[in-house]
Amino acid sequence: MKKSLSFQFSPHLLLLLLFLAASAPGRAQYCVPTGAIDCTDDDRATNVTFAGINHNPSCNATTGYNDYTASVTPGDVVQGSSYPISVSVGTTSDYAAVWIDYNQNNTFDASEFTILNGGSSSTTAGQAMTGTISIPAGALSGTTRMRVRVRFSTAITGADACFMSGLYGEVTDYNVIIGSLTCSGTPTPGTTNAAATAVACNATTTLSLTGNTSGPTISYQWQYNTSGTWVNFGTNAATQTTPPITQSTQFRCRVTCTSTGGGTADATPVSVSVNSIAVNLGNDTTICPGVTYTLDAGNPGATYAWNTGAATKTINVNAAGTYSVAVTLPSGCSGSDAITITPGIVPVNVLPATTNLCSGETATLNAGNAGSAFSWTPGSATTQSINVTTAGTYTAQIKSVNGCVISSSTNVVIRPLPVPSLGNDTAICRGDAITLDAANPGYSYDWSTGATTQTISAADSGTYTVTITTPYACVAADSMHIAYLPSPLVEGFNFIPLFYEDLGKVRFSPLNPTNVYAYEWDFGDNSPGSTDVNPLHVYAASGYYNVTLKVFNGCGDFSISQTINVDLTTGIVLLNTSQADMILYPNPSRDQVTIGNRSQDLRMEQVTVFNVLGAVVYDRKADGGGQHKLAVSGLAAGVYTVRVRTDKGFVVRKFEVLH
Repeated sequence: MKKSLSFQFSPHLLLLLLFLAASAPGRAQYCVPTGAIDCTDDDRATNVTFAGINHNPSCNATTGYNDYTASVTPGDVVQGSSYPISVSVGTTSDYAAVWIDYNQNNTFDASEFTILNGGSSSTTAGQAMTGTISIPAGALSGTTRMRVRVRFSTAITGADACFMSGLYGEVTDYNVIIGSLTCSGTPTPGTTNAAATAVACNATTTLSLTGNTSGPTISYQWQYNTSGTWVNFGTNAATQTTPPITQSTQFRCRVTCTSTGGGTADATPVSVSVNSIAVNLGNDTTICPGVTYTLDAGNPGATYAWNTGAATKTINVNAAGTYSVAVTLPSGCSGSDAITITPGIVPVNVLPATTNLCSGETATLNAGNAGSAFSWTPGSATTQSINVTTAGTYTAQIKSVNGCVISSSTNVVIRPLPVPSLGNDTAICRGDAITLDAANPGYSYDWSTGATTQTISAADSGTYTVTITTPYACVAADSMHIAYLPSPLVEGFNFIPLFYEDLGKVRFSPLNPTNVYAYEWDFGDNSPGSTDVNPLHVYAASGYYNVTLKVFNGCGDFSISQTINVDLTTGIVLLNTSQADMILYPNPSRDQVTIGNRSQDLRMEQVTVFNVLGAVVYDRKADGGGQHKLAVSGLAAGVYTVRVRTDKGFVVRKFEVLH
């Protein structure tokens, strides 16, 4: 709540005022107001606006009084004229009033008093309080004092200029200059101010004159100058709206005093330029082959001058370059614009016309042009590459980052694979050769032997592989294993006397025949031989007979002989040759088998190993007559037959390889 206080003059202050009044020469000095002030409660003026004064006073918390006569430019008024005044007040102030010392007697009379907002009523606290002050025609010309008073709660009267009766408030003093109705010399020209120094074509702007004394004896004539001649326009007012402006020009105000002693002065001119009219051909861009752009300069009804020589509102362009246009309206307003069009990036067709795809394989189609957008048909793939397994035409629509588009196609053709047929694995006789044919004439060949012909001659045992490539790079391979067909072999023969059936009758049987297709027996008694496997023969007389067994196959023959003693008297048949005594160890084996010959009258010469199919997998000269080291780590697990050729015939044994 606002507090209520009473305010009294101190004795010292009264003595000071009396001293000042007594010492002033000629007339009394303006009184210094006294009273209560409360800056905290904001009982004060915050802004004063009047006749050129536009000031924000501060709050003097000590005396409640501020004298701005020496620091604020005086207001400028003329006799017989009226001027608006506005006093903005603090948030708790209720009343505002003003005095002007028209008779310049250093006192504020009741006739020099004006209450703001009309009469003695208050306004809402914190708002601007306004009114109109009419300068009497009889007011003395020259500089005089104006006092502004703000107060809380109690209305202000004309007698309150010096003593701040009532509760709280503030007083602020300013100077004003009262002008005479009679012109004395040339009026002050002032300055022409424009609301804008650059305007749109055919627009207007507001001009005002500042810094010149106004009044009923002052007339105003506004002028513009575009070609060296000042042309009059407008009405007799300090503020004026220009005609539509179509070109850069200058504006000024000619001020004339029409009273006694009048004169004319021209205010400082202001230049106003005209902004160019809006012409927009668009942003710089790129252009693709086959594309046409329409450039539109806008502004219908204007005249156009393109750098291509065209004079139309629009032009069509289909090539890169810089295009510019100058546009002029009928009013004379003009503008221009330019656009630069550069060539767009055009995708490159990298797909071949034909893509060969080998049967059963997958082809990758790569459209190239990384960073572009892709759309494949058939299908809806949007990737740079696709994989295909079927024949047909595949098309990629490729759009570059600049929007240039091409279609790239390839025809995928399924190419057949070669059909090699070397045949089944086979065997040949040692020293023979076989022709291997890869077929598929006209293709290219790559044999494991290094040959590149369609056919090769194979004379060695082993696996033969051929890779066949078609002209379309389709590849197939085939292999054949060729083994040596071993020579016929028999370890010897048995003979069983059948004298109990017939005197001299003997049955012969081969021992372990291998790779034998046919037999031929010679009984050693000049009798006809036999081709039976197990023949029967009857000897006519006792004696020693050299019996020979000869065996055959497609690769040759082998003979073995033994001398037998036929004793018809006793019925006994004796072997004349000692048995071969050979051992193999270790058996089974993983790495090596040693062949040991313990027969004194036999000497090993050749060692040959056969697999279960009868193919030769090892064939070496014996290390010595009594022993041979046979490496088996490279052989597959299984049972093998070893044939040892001696100086007196063959010895055959079995061994097993483990892994």
